[in-house]
This record gives sequence, structure tokens and C-alpha cells, in this order.
Amino acid sequence: DGDGGLARVDYAALDALMDRVAAKLQREGVRPRDAVAVCAASSIEYAALFLGALRAGAAGPSRQARRQART
Repeated sequence: DGDGGLARVDYAALDALMDRVAAKLQREGVRPRDAVAVCAASSIEYAALFLGALRAGAAGPSRQARRQART
């Protein structure tokens, strides 16, 4: 298949998955600036979960967390 075993998804599918993740998180009570843990088996799942959490209003990684990740 020539893709090196990597899964592919188009933007529309990723956008729809992000919407579903965001809606689910909001139904579960996630509010703006809440922290949400994200763990997924594949990079596409991780991207959809992370971006969906941001879309739901959850806080992104803190400056301190980014600084620690670099060290």
C-alpha cells in the first residue's frame, strides 16, 4: 500500500471525530480550562483526542509542562 503501515485520515473525518470527542467531554462535565488526560494507541487517535479536548475548552499543556518535556 506504500504508506509504511501508517493510518490515514482526511481532515473531514478528523474534524468529525474531534467534534464527537468534544461533545462527549462536555456531556461529561469538562469546562473551559479543565485539565483532561489524553492517552491513545495511535497518533491519529491521540491527535483527535487532544484536539477534541481543546475544542471542548480544556486547557492545553502548561508552559511549565512544555519546559519540563524539553529537558
